[in-house]
Amino acid sequence: MSDRPTLPPGYPPALGPDSASAHVSAKSIELREPNNGILPAPTSTRPSRVGPRRLRTIASSLSERDEKILATADDYRFITGAQLVEFHFAAHATQPTAERTARRVLARLRDLRVLGILEQRIGGIRAGSDGLVYHLGTVGDRLLRQINPQRSRRRFEDPSTRFLEHALAISGAAAGLHTEARRRGGEVVRLAPERPRRYTDMLGAGQTIRPDLYAELAAVSGAEDIAAFFIEVDLGQESIPTLVGKSLAYEDYRRSGNEQRQCGGFPVVVWAMTAARAEAAQRRRDALAKELARHHRIDIGQYRIVALEDAPARIFKEVRHG
Repeated sequence: MSDRPTLPPGYPPALGPDSASAHVSAKSIELREPNNGILPAPTSTRPSRVGPRRLRTIASSLSERDEKILATADDYRFITGAQLVEFHFAAHATQPTAERTARRVLARLRDLRVLGILEQRIGGIRAGSDGLVYHLGTVGDRLLRQINPQRSRRRFEDPSTRFLEHALAISGAAAGLHTEARRRGGEVVRLAPERPRRYTDMLGAGQTIRPDLYAELAAVSGAEDIAAFFIEVDLGQESIPTLVGKSLAYEDYRRSGNEQRQCGGFPVVVWAMTAARAEAAQRRRDALAKELARHHRIDIGQYRIVALEDAPARIFKEVRHG
């Protein structure tokens, strides 16, 4: 039996042995939609240019769900087909129905270049849409820039393995929160990956902290009592002193009072940690807990240190009823 830790829903296996650590609205039009997850054969060596008229046609063809998928791809940078199912297709009666619908929709959005995909597959396995990694396509970027003229053009670059693993771990944690909310009858009120917070530290210098994921959750759908969390994902790629350093930055940000003035309180900080081996992951969690507890500037009661695969369930346990 492998000692590799079980990862949360939507999170892929390691990508290789060398890894270190809206919008527009209207009804969808019917287009050719392969439903087997295999990319259509290219019709030419160069994609045809999408002019202003064609761009307007594509914009008017997008459904509300299409718009949400576009926004998700923009927010998370990289996300798998399985994760997109958890975000946007889980309302279907059965998982097979959700997956079939997702294959059709995602294939259409690829054809329109609203979404793009990485050439590499997770773990090197060709597994249909579930094995694809999606990102914002060139047409999707243009649509978002039409909505927000101040938005800078996003130029796509192939990510490093380390960056991709971390990005997919963040989107996997977010997908896991959606799954856990449905299981418990709760609600994901808001998810915001890598949104910067700016503050002034104790020396009067301007600083920025960028949580991997900010989450607002309710124990019961529609409840007014909402709990907030800053979630940091660690894949065993950073040193423990580096994690302590980011925790100290959270302490400085908490003492600035900015979050409390804007939101009425300070979120619980969750360190969701894993590593290539289960024993190593547990040692790292224990080491971080020990270092945080001994540091006089850190309020240990403000932190939770959990296994990445257990994070969605452990986080929802923190959310109060009523």
